[in-house]
Amino acid sequence: HKGILEHNTQNAMVTAGTVKKSGKEGGNSWGALEWMPYYIEKLHRQVRRVSYVITRKDLEAQGLKIPTSFRIVQIEMTEKQRRVYDEMKEILRAGLEREVLKVEDEFERMMNELWATEESKRELQRKKKIQLETVAQNMLVKLLRLRQITAGFFPHSTDDEGHDHALQLIEPGKSAKLDAIIEEVYSRQKLTIHDDGRMEIEQPPIIIFCSFTAEIDYLHDHLLTYKIGPGQRLVRVGTIHGKNTEKKNDHNVTEFQQLNLDVLVIMTASGKFGLN
Repeated sequence: HKGILEHNTQNAMVTAGTVKKSGKEGGNSWGALEWMPYYIEKLHRQVRRVSYVITRKDLEAQGLKIPTSFRIVQIEMTEKQRRVYDEMKEILRAGLEREVLKVEDEFERMMNELWATEESKRELQRKKKIQLETVAQNMLVKLLRLRQITAGFFPHSTDDEGHDHALQLIEPGKSAKLDAIIEEVYSRQKLTIHDDGRMEIEQPPIIIFCSFTAEIDYLHDHLLTYKIGPGQRLVRVGTIHGKNTEKKNDHNVTEFQQLNLDVLVIMTASGKFGLN
């Protein structure tokens, strides 16, 4: 867990444009970058309290088949996508810098004006740390906008609560990332020609996890209208997300488990459903 968390936390902070404010006369003022090790270690402590390790051997003992290897596919953003991404990244970086400097300036002013004991100054430092934590947490939420762009959608339609009901494609009718996933699904089909000339096309069951309902809608619609070639057949697709009724979500899980669906496209949080 630690390696993954450290990698993701550092990536999130660096992507957001963490800043280091150099010391002024008479002292040094700390920015978000200096607090990063504290945030990482705090995250590790919180996760360790509610997590445990299951090994491959444990799962195989329960009869579950675990992939022997994993593959990461690098997908290049389109030129237009890259421009939108870089613009949003700069907006977020500048916003984080303003928020951090605002907190630091405010507390520096309070420290200079304070005729108080060392204990009072320590209390101010504690409150400053809390303020910087809040700034970092807010920025992590805003980083969802970058993930929306990498999925092929404009980010500005996301409201303050993170809902993506109005997401629009950057490139009308296509998404580099999602189109690559669709190609991957169909590439898994296996054609068998029997001795009597019969052709049988097998599609292994696949679960696709998504972060946004716009991704689910895109994959569902495009998987069902994919232009199949020789030795291919259209896949049977189901979805699980908050816009479905609970009854429909349960039905799709059952259909997938009984192999009546080839592909299940679901929100990441829906992993709570039994999908073996």
